[in-house]
Amino acid sequence: MTNRQTISCNSFDGVFDTFPDKAFCILSHCDTEKKISLLNLMIEDIRSKFDLPIFIFSHLYLPKNIVDKVEYFVYNRNNPIYNLELITPKMYGFTLAVPYDNRMARRRMFYHAYAHYLQLYESITFLKNQKINYGYIMNYDVPLSILTQINEYQKKLNDYDIVHFNYEEEDSMSTEVFFCGIQKTYDKIKDKLSIQNFETTNGVSLETVFKRLLTGLEFYNLGNFGETKGKAYIGTNNFDFYKKNDVTILHSNIDDLIVIPHSFDNALRKISLKNCESPRSKIKDIKFIFYDDNFIEYDTIRTQMKVNDIFHCDVKKEYRYTKMCIDDTHEIMFDLNDENNYGFLE
Repeated sequence: MTNRQTISCNSFDGVFDTFPDKAFCILSHCDTEKKISLLNLMIEDIRSKFDLPIFIFSHLYLPKNIVDKVEYFVYNRNNPIYNLELITPKMYGFTLAVPYDNRMARRRMFYHAYAHYLQLYESITFLKNQKINYGYIMNYDVPLSILTQINEYQKKLNDYDIVHFNYEEEDSMSTEVFFCGIQKTYDKIKDKLSIQNFETTNGVSLETVFKRLLTGLEFYNLGNFGETKGKAYIGTNNFDFYKKNDVTILHSNIDDLIVIPHSFDNALRKISLKNCESPRSKIKDIKFIFYDDNFIEYDTIRTQMKVNDIFHCDVKKEYRYTKMCIDDTHEIMFDLNDENNYGFLE
């Protein structure tokens, strides 16, 4: 214990308290009050159950009342999710698609994989440098029921290097929550910080790339988490990396809804939608509210979409901004004149 940092000291009694050899790492991307509330609930739950340090890693600033509750807050302003110029050879052809008129409307995905990987790299590297032996690494929005099993996961870590949940792709692991021995995990990724080095590992999804980076370690697969069927939906806010209250870049996937504006010319524009199947998929009531250049409401279009339904709506040339609501909840507002929001037909 003497090789870890002192957290309190009574110099009169000669008593030193040091960090434990285990720590929680929370990976966060909280840009709404709802997400910050989820993060706060996780911190409070950890505090009520464990006497272990908490480290938060984020691409966004967090409120002081959140930061004051943890031992370390690490902010990295390098947020490749919003870097639209980050088009690597591997990701160039990786698109989401919606069938349209015997063709496919396609739109490139935002690069979640490397953004998430940066947080994993930072958490493991930071814990290694703080002499922490075991890391409990999880996204801020995973179910708190996971915390009730920490002692069981730690027992597995006594015999294995990585304890993780299943992911649907072969030779993969869920990266939303896993438990690891820090030193051996660090040794596998320490030379893979840059996006060029990260992409030298075969695989497209982070779940595949990350596990292959750790080749040679001993893994214990906990199987599917709950009803996820191995899909990347352990957390509740997958893909919600956008600003809901401002005009923002249209995201790749919004609550399992693929949204692809596309056009033949300025006079004929379309928005194509698909309600995708997932462990949390459901019927959705969709509403588009269209505005002119001055944010004066111009028109409204509504539709209901069952799972796997596809819908196309016309976009008149007079429309400038669009607010999209799902089940009467405002999800996103985007600019119909911004070419960054558009997909293409092939």
